[in-house]
Amino acid sequence: MTTRINITLDENDYLQFQLYSASKSKRVKNQRRREWIFTTVTFLALAYLFKRSENDTLSIYFLVTGCLTAVLHPFYSRWRYKRHYRRAIRNTYQHSFGKPFTLEINNNEIITTDNGSTGKINLTEIDEIHEITDQIFIQTKGGASLMISKSKSENFETLKAAIASAVEQYGIKYHTELNWKWR
Repeated sequence: MTTRINITLDENDYLQFQLYSASKSKRVKNQRRREWIFTTVTFLALAYLFKRSENDTLSIYFLVTGCLTAVLHPFYSRWRYKRHYRRAIRNTYQHSFGKPFTLEINNNEIITTDNGSTGKINLTEIDEIHEITDQIFIQTKGGASLMISKSKSENFETLKAAIASAVEQYGIKYHTELNWKWR
């Protein structure tokens, strides 16, 4: 059985993929946590040093700044990473936005076709599939990924049935995180 659909991706689809990947990366999680702790501790250490030198004004300033950093840094970090990824996506993929491609799933492989180029992924090479609210990400054992936008795919239910069949037939790990949000 062969399933064929047309898909179009925009900037937000690429951004969702990057943010999802970052949220699952131990390296990115640790980096964000280290930034948060380092910044907070630095301000609190400065508050302590100024308090010891009897400069109460700067001591209070750095104490308040340290406390605000402890509370607000996660929000700032979220915004900063999102901005960083958006800029990188605009620089790298701007010519791909809005261009349709065809995705075909048959018994053995996934074939993508766009503007004359064709890519093939053997179903045995799929490592896992992640589903979030708006997208499905197919990840290969080699590290490559394929994004499928649910809202911008014609006949998505047919595609999902074909994916479910492949998951069952090849024992592919399927993760559903419909409540996932970038944090």
